[in-house]
Amino acid sequence: MNNRGRFQAQGQHLEESESWAQEEPLYSDQAKSKLLNLKEKLSSPERKKREKAFTQCQVAITRACENGGILVDGNRPYIKSYPGNDKERVDVEVWKGKAFLRRNDDATC
Repeated sequence: MNNRGRFQAQGQHLEESESWAQEEPLYSDQAKSKLLNLKEKLSSPERKKREKAFTQCQVAITRACENGGILVDGNRPYIKSYPGNDKERVDVEVWKGKAFLRRNDDATC
């Protein structure tokens, strides 16, 4: 697959993820949907610990979209962690290809 990555919620007692591997780039609306899917996999206390991290991650997806998305074309993946509470966090990893693109000129990020 030409476009791969994942969103991951991590912490002391948790490791849950939502990944993608597809031929087309991951559009920003798809990314936000995957992030929501990840959030919904967590228990209410685990979500609460990461509420700030999920918000920061969603803002980062929007900003990336507004600036043309993320492109990984070499050996270095794009990895960014958003801290929640203490050691609890949400990670964004784009291993290959393009992510967080605007679907078309009329679409909002």
